[in-house]
Amino acid sequence: MKGRIPVNIAVYARVSTQRQAEHGYSLQEQIDICKMKAQEMGADSITIYKDDGFSGGFLERPALNNLRDAVSQKLHDVVIIYDIDRLSRNTMHLLLLTEELEKNAQIVFINSEYAQTPEGKLFFEIRGSFATYERLRILERMNRGRRGKLKQGKPIRDSKILGYDFIDGQYVINEDEADTVRKIFQLYLDTEGGYARITDKLCKEGILSVSGKKFCKATLSAILHRQNYTGSYFAYVTYRKKVGANKSIVIKRDKSEWIPMTCPAIISQELFDAVQKKLANNLNKRIRKCKYQAVFQGVLYCGICHRKMNMARYKGDSYYICGTAKEGNHCDNRICNAQVIDTLIWQKLQEICYNEKMLIKYIKEKHSTITKDNSASIRKKLQKIADERQAVMTWYSKSLITMAETTHKLEVLKAQETNLQAKLKSESTKKHLDIPAIVKRIKKSEVSFESKRNFVTSHIARIDIIRKGKPHQRDYDLDITIEFA
Repeated sequence: MKGRIPVNIAVYARVSTQRQAEHGYSLQEQIDICKMKAQEMGADSITIYKDDGFSGGFLERPALNNLRDAVSQKLHDVVIIYDIDRLSRNTMHLLLLTEELEKNAQIVFINSEYAQTPEGKLFFEIRGSFATYERLRILERMNRGRRGKLKQGKPIRDSKILGYDFIDGQYVINEDEADTVRKIFQLYLDTEGGYARITDKLCKEGILSVSGKKFCKATLSAILHRQNYTGSYFAYVTYRKKVGANKSIVIKRDKSEWIPMTCPAIISQELFDAVQKKLANNLNKRIRKCKYQAVFQGVLYCGICHRKMNMARYKGDSYYICGTAKEGNHCDNRICNAQVIDTLIWQKLQEICYNEKMLIKYIKEKHSTITKDNSASIRKKLQKIADERQAVMTWYSKSLITMAETTHKLEVLKAQETNLQAKLKSESTKKHLDIPAIVKRIKKSEVSFESKRNFVTSHIARIDIIRKGKPHQRDYDLDITIEFA
């Protein structure tokens, strides 16, 4: 190439972010400077290749790919680039690209001294390494700044959370939007089914998203999973890792790196926890779309390895298979035809739930306890204490009792009230089985899939099965253990 007057010259320019354009050379500035150099070199034609918004850490860039193709076809005699780090920030990539381009063209860097000598190549490699080092140092400085701000309790940016306005770097409750958030949480807790029924109810009540459209499943899911609404949450939980020129993935940080944050609460922690429990339960019991609708999908477990039984298709039929076997590992439990299993388990349920005595007997045989719900009785006692407290205050106001007597009586009532409230809270966490309701409902759920499925999701916690017998046998000899919810 030396000694020849250049004819066709290519100009390559790149910026990865708008910030880089503001604090360095923009695309147009790079192009203008390179075009001036091309004209000085006597170019007959100048072709511009520019990558806007592409990281220098990756080879896959549209304009760079086009430039490499053009040079390989000998369409350009010279390639002009403003600076080495515009071509790449990775030393190995720099060496690969320059070696490839130099086979058919001369490379000119406006802002770098470069020569086709061992010394020049050494300098070139060192300069590329410093570009990489500077980039990593900037990233570390930015991350350190973010962590410092978060540790001071200051959000990094406005995440556009429904229910809050972002004012002076802090979240402030937007009462109109907060009412919508409370409505969504309470609706999900009180409504049978999933997101679709909630969106329909919200739409009927004229409650729309911030954009004025109907709430979608993704938006509702994000709202119901957002810890911020309880007043405390964690920041610095995830980070993005680039895995391609235009592709990145979200990776969860170790819990030790999470930073606790606070903001004004919109809902109680108890309501949030109840919703999370229902979300997990619905996820656990959801039905995969398949030709056969399995009644016990989501509650069926392998009685040997205790992994969940998943659905699988084989020769047109649906089967239950334990998670261990599905992952390719050995499990002695055999694959089970879903239709046959559903029929056998439902027959077992009808046998157990034939009447209340049989159901109670089965539960006791499985070493379970049936606890009585005493919530109503406790609430009556609490109301009685409230009435007594009011009576004591009335007696005192009429001078029927002294201040000392009033104080003593109120202290006794307060102690009784505290004790009852603790019992009521404990009662709410107990597992209560409504035996009459289970027996009554199973008789009404004998026909349709929907009625059977509703019974399962309401009253069954899990079912463990073991298919006994030899592998070649087609008969089903099942050991079934049912846990009621």
